Amino acid sequence: MPFCPKCKYEYRPDVTVCPDCDLKLIAKLHAPEKQEHIDVELVTVADFTFDIQAEEAKALLESHGISAIVENAISSMVYPGMGGIKVSVREEDEKKAREVLKNA
Repeated sequence: MPFCPKCKYEYRPDVTVCPDCDLKLIAKLHAPEKQEHIDVELVTVADFTFDIQAEEAKALLESHGISAIVENAISSMVYPGMGGIKVSVREEDEKKAREVLKNA
């Protein structure tokens, strides 16, 4: 069965061009390349009671070019106001992240 190289949709043998992508179909799809796993040390730079506070801090950090993640937000949905919601960044971004949050 032929496949579209762009949308990966499989077609009947009598179809030769993808009607959506307008590309010639190929006999088989290639396996995606393996992505290299990179270990990154994360550091907590802030703790919050409510997930909205953590999401705002994350957005602020990201607006300054600092990648951030919010941890434990699900538990705040189960137990609102319990806290323990953390914002973490890469270890190398810790100093800049703390400065951004301090000046907010």
